[in-house]
Amino acid sequence: MSNLSRRLFSDQESDDSNPFQQISDDAASDDVSDEPADFGYLRKQNEFVFDPENGGGRRRRTKKVSRLELLKLTAQRSEPAHAVPHMTLVPQSAFAKYEPLSTMPLGVKESLYCPEGLPRMLKLVKEPRDPSKNTIAAETLAEFLETTERPYLIVDCRFDYEYAGGHIENAMNLNDPKEMEALFFKDKETIEKLMGKVIVFHCEFSQKRGPAMYQAMREIDRRLHMEHYPRLFYPEIYILEGGY
Repeated sequence: MSNLSRRLFSDQESDDSNPFQQISDDAASDDVSDEPADFGYLRKQNEFVFDPENGGGRRRRTKKVSRLELLKLTAQRSEPAHAVPHMTLVPQSAFAKYEPLSTMPLGVKESLYCPEGLPRMLKLVKEPRDPSKNTIAAETLAEFLETTERPYLIVDCRFDYEYAGGHIENAMNLNDPKEMEALFFKDKETIEKLMGKVIVFHCEFSQKRGPAMYQAMREIDRRLHMEHYPRLFYPEIYILEGGY
């Protein structure tokens, strides 16, 4: 080899501007990354890296991430996706004062209903004018009022002026079925206060107005208890035979 050839070859080996040599040196000088595999290879700013979480293998630009940010990301990824909240056990005695939700009409407490199969409070007449209605004699009502401790209501269905002219002691005057419905079926609280009472209807002769009011009450009660037959809010209702 000539001296000129040896000189050119030597200059090329020592030339720092050689692009191939520069690439090799840059590759050797790269720091080895010890970053978590979950975040890819996060290296220099604006470098393209493989990111499988972004579109299933697409490539995107990333910026350089500090070690502190990596620690924060690692802590976030280590948390469960759906953390179970802490639950505090409540003793069963805490619910003792609460009654279960009622399934009865208007949410009335089931414990207030009269047990089925019990005999009626008042003795019925043997041959009433209308056998479909519970009818009692005047003597039965008088004895009941003198001896009973059970709450009761006497409903006088006559006109106002007739009621004003004289009525049974403590009787109330109702001669309109709408007024009766508004009183006895107003709301849950009203019904619960009136349930359990003995109710006696009458008019002048107990042939039309009194029985009509009795029938209206029973029809409303039955309609509300269509899915709870034979339960009723007011099972103890009567007609006063002969009226007043």
